[in-house]
Amino acid sequence: MNMRLNLLEIATKSRENYALELYKISVIEQAINQRAEFGFRTYRIIQDYPFELNETIAAKQLELWLDQNDLGFNWRPTKSLADPPGPICYSELEINW
Repeated sequence: MNMRLNLLEIATKSRENYALELYKISVIEQAINQRAEFGFRTYRIIQDYPFELNETIAAKQLELWLDQNDLGFNWRPTKSLADPPGPICYSELEINW
């Protein structure tokens, strides 16, 4: 395997692991219940890293769970200035009810 493919595989695994942590259904369920208790009708999952995670396995599993529970969601464009030379665009998940 060449180095480029190896690095891509490492990065992909890292992003999948991050998505597993970020989109854990039990944690998301608790968070949206708390938001609803305070009167909110949306919950945006704020990412610490500017990665496009909407195609990860964890994101797809969460989308399925949201659909099964009649909850809406949108992937919101987000800009990060964390990495020079300019902004990086990625999507963050916003859940609504």
